Amino acid sequence: LFRSHMINTKGYPYRGHQAHRLFSSLRKDPNSDLNLTGNNNDNWVINLLYDSECPLCVKEVNFLKKRDVEQNIKFTDLTALTYDPSNPENGNVDFTTGMKRIHAIKRIPMTEKGNNDYEYRVMDGVEVFRQVYDVIGLGYIYTITKFPVVGPLVDKLYDVWALYRFKITGRPELEELLKERQDKLNKELQSLPDACETDCKV
Repeated sequence: LFRSHMINTKGYPYRGHQAHRLFSSLRKDPNSDLNLTGNNNDNWVINLLYDSECPLCVKEVNFLKKRDVEQNIKFTDLTALTYDPSNPENGNVDFTTGMKRIHAIKRIPMTEKGNNDYEYRVMDGVEVFRQVYDVIGLGYIYTITKFPVVGPLVDKLYDVWALYRFKITGRPELEELLKERQDKLNKELQSLPDACETDCKV
């Protein structure tokens, strides 16, 4: 199924005009955190949202990057200040949701429309690993997780990992990480010129 929903900005406290100004400023600033992707190929199939501050997650991402010789995977860092949940390629997955469980977005061409439009399918949990490993030719590793008995068990194990991964990796809980992120974004927004100096012209 394709997920269609309104943009949720949990983990990103700004909307509309503020969001546009902040993202534009961060992308123009050479000192800002632009570690959004390790794949500049626009022909990607799956956009993997990952937490670059999670050491185990980074190990997995580095492994996938080495195996992704055809560059079918786009790697998007959720913790980058420039992460934009409203971007369709990010599936409207906000920071909080993405940090609770791993998410990926599969891009599917809508060829019947006769143009370059895409549908974006949002996946989470173990299904992400099935799909990602499949596009790098290692799908057989997760084949067993498709079986009726094994699949639900693996899903439960992942749920436990997702629930305790911050504690396991020695990091603060999500609420604290969310507050730290919002503080950083607040500072970035406050450092921008007054909106009416540049954006309120009629």
